[in-house]
Amino acid sequence: MTVTVINVLAVNLYVPTLPDIARSLQATEAQAQFTLTAFMLAYAGAQLVYGPIADRLGRRRVMLAGLLLFLAGTLLAAVAPTIGWLTGARVLQALGAAGSTILARAMVRDLYERADAARIMSYLGIGSGLAGAIGPFFGGWLLVATGTWRGGFLAIAAFTIVPLIVVWLIVRETLKAPAPSRGLFGFLANYAALLRLPGYTLYALGGALLNAAFFAFLVAVPFVLERVYDLTAAEVGLVLVNTTIGYMAGNLIAARIGARLGLERLVLLGALLCAGPALAMVLLSGWEAIGLAAIIGPMLVYGVGAGFSIPPSGVIAVSVNPQIAATASGLYGFLSFSIGALGTVLAGQVGYDSIVPSALLLMVLATASAGCYVAGLWLARPKR
Repeated sequence: MTVTVINVLAVNLYVPTLPDIARSLQATEAQAQFTLTAFMLAYAGAQLVYGPIADRLGRRRVMLAGLLLFLAGTLLAAVAPTIGWLTGARVLQALGAAGSTILARAMVRDLYERADAARIMSYLGIGSGLAGAIGPFFGGWLLVATGTWRGGFLAIAAFTIVPLIVVWLIVRETLKAPAPSRGLFGFLANYAALLRLPGYTLYALGGALLNAAFFAFLVAVPFVLERVYDLTAAEVGLVLVNTTIGYMAGNLIAARIGARLGLERLVLLGALLCAGPALAMVLLSGWEAIGLAAIIGPMLVYGVGAGFSIPPSGVIAVSVNPQIAATASGLYGFLSFSIGALGTVLAGQVGYDSIVPSALLLMVLATASAGCYVAGLWLARPKR
């Protein structure tokens, strides 16, 4: 769980400080936001490499190497003198972080069958949700307490020592039979085979679109809250906590009802729960009497829906071929974060003078995700 948490902190903890980063490094808002986009693009691409390597060499050694790389990138980010340096450090950070999530997902699949794996991933999602809940608030608090955004990166570096020790001393290798080495063309053939399977592609795209929706909102909301509601970084972090509390609750409920409801129905229900609150934000935004409640309430429900959908959709996708679980997990992560990066770019184009454009973008992406899950459910129906 500690391994998956650092990826969440790498994104959530510094988001409330983006406006301060722009001011401190004499950068534009778009340049500050691009530090997140660059992280996500590098994170996405690296997962295509981690998956096949972990299927060949094992999970544990690859995870340790990734954690060391992540630590180096985090320390370089903490001392960045320019926005270009910070962007480069974020890329290095992402290259290290990329292995953690996909290898955790693959290790769970190594040890558990499909239904149990979904339950375990939901519990891991609770840990990630807790980090997501604490991260924005803690990042904003650190900025207020220390007067600099650099404290957040130093805190992440200190926390990274924990999963390093856990993986080194406690975690054992879970890969029973390494995949045969087939070279670059073999890796590409595995990816092509996965993409030809609708049961993989539809659920990978569904999860990716929900990730894009969340990251688009995440990168836009600090600027909206500062500009429209005049909130401090700590207050922005407190607002963002709300979504991750919903995400934790969604993971907990999903772990209990997933087996009875069926994973395919569960993820569809989650996507619909994400699209509805986005529409509610649009409708409530003109009602000045309720103020921030127009954002806080709907995003709590959105978090629940994301908890229903994102972890189980990964399990559905990775389960199509357990022999190359890490490769499948890597491709899933690549799609999630490359499309998620596109969401952050779109968020930068819609403006920050109102929550409405960001909410509309959230609704469109969540609705598209639900469409993927509907198609997946239709394809999985019993044939007559």
